[in-house]
Amino acid sequence: MTTIVSCFITNINNINYRDTNKYLELGKNLIECDVPKVIFMNQYLIDSIKDYNKNNTIFIPFEKEDLYYNKYKNEITNFVVNTNNKDKDTLDYMLLQNNKPEFLQKAIELNPFHTSQYVWVDFGIFHMIQNPKEKFMEYIYNLQNKSYEKVRISSCVNPLYNEVYKDVYTNVLWYFAGSVVGGSYQSLTIFSEKCREKVKEVIQEKKSLMWEINIWYLVFMENKELFDFYMCDHNDSILENY
Repeated sequence: MTTIVSCFITNINNINYRDTNKYLELGKNLIECDVPKVIFMNQYLIDSIKDYNKNNTIFIPFEKEDLYYNKYKNEITNFVVNTNNKDKDTLDYMLLQNNKPEFLQKAIELNPFHTSQYVWVDFGIFHMIQNPKEKFMEYIYNLQNKSYEKVRISSCVNPLYNEVYKDVYTNVLWYFAGSVVGGSYQSLTIFSEKCREKVKEVIQEKKSLMWEINIWYLVFMENKELFDFYMCDHNDSILENY
């Protein structure tokens, strides 16, 4: 069996094209899937959907202040990223995105469903799906039949490509998609430790932080044997090809 891990935390950025209610509507498609799930969420949001059919879902109260890297926020004095969407790509957004391995590790430690496989799935991933809801649910159910010893990670650009085409510290790199990553609890535990080390290194040396997928690329380059990547795009293939 596999435990799906996800989160939805508000007040992270200032986007106006997808509000809290829209994210909840997207996320309900994931919640409805009757598979083991651990979802970290603001307490007030948990309260707002307490009567919603939770279908094998354990909600963990979690606030922005609880993010692991929030305690290092004051050290990030030179936050600079090249983005066309400054309202989305805020420092708090980077702190949240880089918390994905931490959420996975917390779910592994709790292990409420006694599974050996875990998969991170973005809460609002349904917005990428081009097929009907029934097909999306099929993708999620099929994750239960997948088992990987290594870190199984979605990739938009082959990470073995030898040339880094942009500055890894300031520009988003799409070697990894970011929305889906999973594998055995053993490999994900190592993954979370490596990511934590790399994030702290970047904060210390650059006084900044960037997208989690850039951090993952740096970790990959130093630990290729830990990963099992698969090619996809930001559409159905991100779940279908897992």
